Amino acid sequence: MKIKKLSSIIMAAVLTATSLFCVSAQSTDNSQKVVYSYVVATDSKIAAFDGEISYPSNYTVESVSYYGSKSVKIDNTTAEPNVVDNADQSNGTLKFNSTYKTDVYDFSDATALVTVTFNVDGEYKSSDINTTINDFYNVKSVKSGNVSFRYDEVVNGETVGSGQFNKSNPGEHVYQITYNYILDNARKTLSTVYTTEETSAKTIAEKNAPSLKSVSYVYNITEDGVTTGSNYSVNVNIAREKKLYPVYVDGELFGNYAFNSKVTIDKDEEVSFIINGNVVHVGKSFQFLVGGMTDIETDDPVDAPDTYSYIETSGSNVEKDKVEMELLATAKVENFSRMGVAFSNHPLNKTDIEADAAEVTVKGATRAGSHGSVVYNSTVSEPNVSGQYQFLFGPYFQNNETYRGYTFYFYAFVVDTSGNVTVFDEPSVVSIANLLA
Repeated sequence: MKIKKLSSIIMAAVLTATSLFCVSAQSTDNSQKVVYSYVVATDSKIAAFDGEISYPSNYTVESVSYYGSKSVKIDNTTAEPNVVDNADQSNGTLKFNSTYKTDVYDFSDATALVTVTFNVDGEYKSSDINTTINDFYNVKSVKSGNVSFRYDEVVNGETVGSGQFNKSNPGEHVYQITYNYILDNARKTLSTVYTTEETSAKTIAEKNAPSLKSVSYVYNITEDGVTTGSNYSVNVNIAREKKLYPVYVDGELFGNYAFNSKVTIDKDEEVSFIINGNVVHVGKSFQFLVGGMTDIETDDPVDAPDTYSYIETSGSNVEKDKVEMELLATAKVENFSRMGVAFSNHPLNKTDIEADAAEVTVKGATRAGSHGSVVYNSTVSEPNVSGQYQFLFGPYFQNNETYRGYTFYFYAFVVDTSGNVTVFDEPSVVSIANLLA
């Protein structure tokens, strides 16, 4: 089916996009190049647009490119970058349009809708070039009206004008939100665009914030951390404070402690210290590192600690296009050789995990076993102060939407020097959809 070009179906009303230009005159004795870009950002994917660029008679168009010279997917094939039509180019006006039956243009990261290289004979001013967008919509809004977007006009690498196109929705604006935060002791910046009629900068910042669930910190957005700038820009400095975990002993709160804190529990008599049903130590004093909420029970002493392994979800971080999990694996065994985590996107049986753990022996790397699981062997070789072997496992996945429907099952295992594998029966279950919610 032949698709009509947008120029044949645009509405009669035409809105000239507001330009906030800084006027500066420049002169030259010779012809020179002037590169002009109309850069667009919106959180909606786009199917069609129509516009025109006007310029003085001493400007000559040398070349034109569209959509940041990126290719688009059309009917399961890839089109060339310049898929837009130059409908007309005469008398100081360059007209362009594009129409597809699917939303093929993604402007979630600011992208040049159109870039024109001019040859200019004599003087030029940045305000000499003006863009008018007549229509800009997607499949969903084709009957109801245009999609709003924010724009910057760039001349020779310098932003000379900015504004908003909200022709069909004058009450809404497209916010550019920049988040600044510290994660894993590294400073990070995340930017996103968001269209809304909401005017509270703090509310807007909270609705679009990355989901940060560190094992060590609690993150929050405060009034003081949110500032606004021109053209509906919002800058957010996300605050953090130490996260404290409760430690219970025989049902009573012993105290609240930061992650990886060293805690010592003393008893008048020798007892067995039990965590998750496993005897982790026998004696009058038990010292351990806090890896999350810890519930310790004591009982009559036994001859020796059990052999065990288990895993707990400690935290997770969700950024723009990345999900990262943090799981704490714990194990104890006489004649320790190695420990690790086996995982899959479906429940596994103990026999298959034992077989894969025995098969995949390389440390510090992730490998697929032949019995249905992916195996990671830790490089940990020494017990901590509690006599337990522990490590943080941090798997991550790029492209959140690809994995949204997945649920992962993580199983801890430990291997002794004779090759015997001990697997914790209960997995830590992580739903990506829940993390993204």
